Amino acid sequence: MATYLPRSQMPNYTLTAPTLPALNIYQNSTSVEFKTPLIQLLQKNMGCVQWAACTEFKSR
Repeated sequence: MATYLPRSQMPNYTLTAPTLPALNIYQNSTSVEFKTPLIQLLQKNMGCVQWAACTEFKSR
């Protein structure tokens, strides 16, 4: 878990479409059909936003 305050830098995560058929997406959540970078989902003056997604870290 991480918190990013206003005007702080944060990673530009990429949200992908859910792949598990049994995945329960909450009613007012945002989901995507194609890979979408976080910068395209966030807008000015959105207020507090919670990002809840599975993450995958690939070692180089």
